[in-house]
Amino acid sequence: MSTQKRFIPEAEARDILERGFAGVLSTTSPDGRPYGVPVNYCYSGEENCVFFHCAKEGRKIGNILFNPQVSFLVVGPYEVLPEKITTRYESVMVSGTAAIVSGPDEKAEKLRALCAKFAPDSPWARDGSLPCGDSLIVKIGIECVTGKRNPG
Repeated sequence: MSTQKRFIPEAEARDILERGFAGVLSTTSPDGRPYGVPVNYCYSGEENCVFFHCAKEGRKIGNILFNPQVSFLVVGPYEVLPEKITTRYESVMVSGTAAIVSGPDEKAEKLRALCAKFAPDSPWARDGSLPCGDSLIVKIGIECVTGKRNPG
């Protein structure tokens, strides 16, 4: 099967983004080395972005500040089919520009969304009293979304 036949419509790719929990953020370091790191994330179709929280310092942020052009990969459910020597899967690749969220209201809104997704019973998801002093929110403005699926 041609890999072209595995491409899915953008709306289906965005649905996979909506359902996903973790992805791999890929950045480039100042010396040109690629760096991929897994992150938990939220997707906002309204804002056409993916966002995540992270530490204020480190390789990830250093690379984003050096070159904000990033890619983000999400792999959905998959199953190895040994009898067919293939894998049933779905995946989405996003490319875009990463930026640190600087406004306190937007930062709090994004942190609440992350808490609602990953810790819905926490007080932070309900009342807005978020322990956000030591973290950043990074928002990736989506420029391109592609998805693939192999039904097996």
